[in-house]
Amino acid sequence: MLNKVLYLRLHCRPTGVTESKMSGRRDVVNTILLMVLILVSLLYLQASLSKPSGSSLDSRNKSGPEAIHIKDKADVISFRRDLPLVWIGGPPRSGNSLMQQILDTHPDVRCGEDTRLIPRYLDLHEQMTNAAVTGLRRLEQVNVTMEMTQEALAAYIVSIIAQQGELAPRLCNKDPSSFRHLTTLAKIFPQSKFLFLVRDGRAVCHSLISKRIWAEGFNNSDYVSCLENWSSRMLAMESQCSRVGGKLCLRIFYEQLVQQPEAILKTVTQFLGIQWSDRLLEHDKHSRPPTDQTDG
Repeated sequence: MLNKVLYLRLHCRPTGVTESKMSGRRDVVNTILLMVLILVSLLYLQASLSKPSGSSLDSRNKSGPEAIHIKDKADVISFRRDLPLVWIGGPPRSGNSLMQQILDTHPDVRCGEDTRLIPRYLDLHEQMTNAAVTGLRRLEQVNVTMEMTQEALAAYIVSIIAQQGELAPRLCNKDPSSFRHLTTLAKIFPQSKFLFLVRDGRAVCHSLISKRIWAEGFNNSDYVSCLENWSSRMLAMESQCSRVGGKLCLRIFYEQLVQQPEAILKTVTQFLGIQWSDRLLEHDKHSRPPTDQTDG
């Protein structure tokens, strides 16, 4: 339902309204929708993962419903931005699902399934960041700054990842399309590490076309178009990986991963700062196959 509302807001233009006016309205409407959804997610996370102590929230039982008195904004906006999150991504059919399954067998790592939500809200946040000056001024008029939207975006992402499964020292996400926004993720989660899966584009397109697999933004019926799609996606993700730097983004070549798994995985564990585990080489015995391997 929310996606439908967003589509109508973004694409339906009233008669007689100029593009500049519509652009300004879209900026404000998109921001309000995003922040409302994120705030709801954050409050749900706060209620699910922790119970407020008496020192922070003063709860008094009355004859009616329980009353909660908020003393500080930190009581509502409370989450960790220094989490050592692990991000797996790359073009489809490049080994994303394989890397997810492998890491999920490590005792200190927990990877969740593709959400497909996180990339969409990263896209929306980028639209707001690149909005016209008039749109940003309107946000400031209602006391909404870009820093606030970044805080809200971080809270939304944490709420999704944390509640996908059991907690672990390293929480992992595999939404490959998020790799279009590594600079944003590195800014709001500075302790993040990114595993960028790279595979020969010809092999990627052969897998998509021969197996008739649908992947967003890829033509799975024509090799030339598919390779053009792959090249465009690779250039965008490679640019993002280069911008965050080698300390945060590790390129993993699929062909090397399947031919020299132990050597490559030892590089991965060292990069992530976790101890080696032989379970990584036996992921087929310990992990369950992902429910969606479209971006595998």
